[in-house]
Amino acid sequence: MLRNYIKIAYRNLLKNKIFSLINICGLAVGLTCGLFIFLVVRFELSFDGFHDDGSLIYRVNTNSSDGNLDPGSPKGLLNMIKDEFPEVEKVAVVEKLNPDKTQIEVEGILSREKNICFTNREFYEIFNFPLVPGSHLDLMDEPNYVLIEETLADKYFNGNAIGKKITLNNQFELEVAGVLKNLPKNTDLPVSIAVSLATKIVDEESFAPTNLWGFHSFYQTFIKLKAGTAPHVIQSRFEPMVAKYLGEKNIKHRYFKLQALKDIHFEHGNFNDRTASKEVLLSLMLVGGFIIVIACINFINLTTAQAVKRAKEVGIRKAIGGTRAKLMGQFLLEALILIILAAALAYTLASVLVPKLQILTFLSIDQTTLNQPESLLFLLISMFFILVCAGVYPALILSRFKPSEAFTYGLNKRLSGGTMLRKALVIFQFTITQILIIGTIIIMAQLNYFEKRSMGFNKEAILTVDIPHPDLEKLTTIKKELLRNSNISKISYGLNTPSAVINRHWGSYYHTTMEKNASMEIKYVDEDYLSIFGLKLLAGRNISDADDDEDILVNEALLRSIGMEDPHSAIGERIDYWGNSATVVGVIQDFHNLSFHDQIYPIIMVRAITMQQKASFQINMEQAEASIKAIEKQWKKAFPDYFFTYSFLDSDLETYYDKERRFSGLVTFFAGVAIFIAVLGLLGLISFVTLQKAKEIGIRKVFGAGISNILYLLSKDFFWLVMIAFLLSIPVAYWAMNTWLENFIYKIDLQVWMFAAGLSIALMLSWLTIGFKAVRASRMNPVDSLKYE
Repeated sequence: MLRNYIKIAYRNLLKNKIFSLINICGLAVGLTCGLFIFLVVRFELSFDGFHDDGSLIYRVNTNSSDGNLDPGSPKGLLNMIKDEFPEVEKVAVVEKLNPDKTQIEVEGILSREKNICFTNREFYEIFNFPLVPGSHLDLMDEPNYVLIEETLADKYFNGNAIGKKITLNNQFELEVAGVLKNLPKNTDLPVSIAVSLATKIVDEESFAPTNLWGFHSFYQTFIKLKAGTAPHVIQSRFEPMVAKYLGEKNIKHRYFKLQALKDIHFEHGNFNDRTASKEVLLSLMLVGGFIIVIACINFINLTTAQAVKRAKEVGIRKAIGGTRAKLMGQFLLEALILIILAAALAYTLASVLVPKLQILTFLSIDQTTLNQPESLLFLLISMFFILVCAGVYPALILSRFKPSEAFTYGLNKRLSGGTMLRKALVIFQFTITQILIIGTIIIMAQLNYFEKRSMGFNKEAILTVDIPHPDLEKLTTIKKELLRNSNISKISYGLNTPSAVINRHWGSYYHTTMEKNASMEIKYVDEDYLSIFGLKLLAGRNISDADDDEDILVNEALLRSIGMEDPHSAIGERIDYWGNSATVVGVIQDFHNLSFHDQIYPIIMVRAITMQQKASFQINMEQAEASIKAIEKQWKKAFPDYFFTYSFLDSDLETYYDKERRFSGLVTFFAGVAIFIAVLGLLGLISFVTLQKAKEIGIRKVFGAGISNILYLLSKDFFWLVMIAFLLSIPVAYWAMNTWLENFIYKIDLQVWMFAAGLSIALMLSWLTIGFKAVRASRMNPVDSLKYE
């Protein structure tokens, strides 16, 4: 009997090629999207889940001067925990070096590698990063030893790396103590080159428990608790320890917070410089679920639209003794075959499009990830879900026809009973589709706002180079020589550019009008800084070469924080910062020192005496290549033992919104998929209506009706379906996008046209789909639809 069912199913698929193809394509596209979302969500949730005793591992975060938590920690924390916390089994520190200022030398050849860190032996006793046989982890307690990843051992030493020499930053001569097995892609601790922490420790006092103040985000502390120790026990003891080493008065100014290993990928930053959002992942899962559901709706609508064609078959089978159970089995088998074909097509599409997914998401998802058992299990579960949700209802509809109805007018009456359900399903499809369309429009409008809004300083034609070490004599020579070049108009040396991701120094300041210290960013600059970046001086004078750290510039945000409005009245005011009492000599106009996610913070600018880490050159972009060569020549002359690498400031600033661009790409992609599936669903329902109204269309044609009349006849009901879907989508889209926009301090206002555009797109697509079917219906011969059956 099964063989007979399969044979009949095969014949029906061939007989209804177009409907079968639409069904398979709709399900395949839905499954492909669902599979992609599963891969993304699973990958993001898997970070650092492979470590033994991961539930006992925590990072110790520190409060920053702006009141937020920072992933960094002061150096004194290492020995404080060792001395004062017996409940802690292991404590490790890891300090990541700036990749733009770090280089290695192997056998006289300079190279640049990312993910070079200082760390101690305990790091590899806490985390599961195995070493190849023959490695000597114990040497990581000694200075001048290094562990390197397997790929680097192959790259530089043909796999025979242990005992070989590496020079780091022309400063440390290191011996390879061991080789790390290649790191997994799903880790936020990608330490490819690990230099023993003892190599850097030249001043033991800096690691004293009393040194709990200064810190930076790239120096992090990790602990592993002893089994049975509750994290809140450790957390509760930090405050007494701060009081012990810093005094009771500093309890509110310095505190520490444990962060579970599983949460590091989602908040406060990590060494991948990328965090995931749980809210975004939840949104993706909901979108994936909705897309699979609307693919099921398509299947239902398209299958029930063919019920008229299958009615006589059902009537004959029942008349000769066929039972409803056997008929349901037949129809479910046909649905299963379609689902299997759709799943096979979905897997093929996913295999082909996986590289595109990598580009879209910037995630390390490849064919290996797709072939894992969990991915295949997800596909099987989805197939079962579709069979139950989309296969059972059409099977029930098709198998319940009575033989008497199958050959009379009673069939149309029976079929019309499910019209409301089918319309409701189409409303649901278009509601989801319009939410995604509106969301895409708003996200693109926000990204466009980022690109068009001024950051308050000049970022065009600015080339930046990292300074290996601040040598004032060499830097002065470079500036003198290059300013003779007509293609280079301005040069400035400072800690960083006006808005920068790294090399940001934060501290606190105090004025007599304030009740307590407040947070500010300190920027070390020279006399050309304001000019090259186009920063406007509102009052007072600029920084000069004769100034020291007691002569400062401040921005308007700092003035507002001390209750001043007039920039001129601030000249001569005393501001305390970092133990200095400085005089305000100038006030500059506010500019965005961070991205548009954040507010403009108070800023103090001080002359960069020994803090030059970034060189900025304003060049003639029409002669960019010649300018770069001239800069490179002088740079290599001054710093022959260091790499010359450069970047353009405007390109660097674009990376601020990479996460939003990825999110926009995903939403746009899924909106396109939802549109495609919704159009298929509409095509299914309009096909059903056309079959029902075949005689009416034939009569109207006999009386002279044209295409426009038939289009009106078929579309009048669907116009209201799309309108209802639009009304339902408005509150959901408004809430979702308003919530998303709350992540930004500077953002667009939601406007009526954004929602109207979503409605217009939906109406246009529905009219095009209905118009296609109306043209086909208008070309039918009325004789065929009016003949007696």
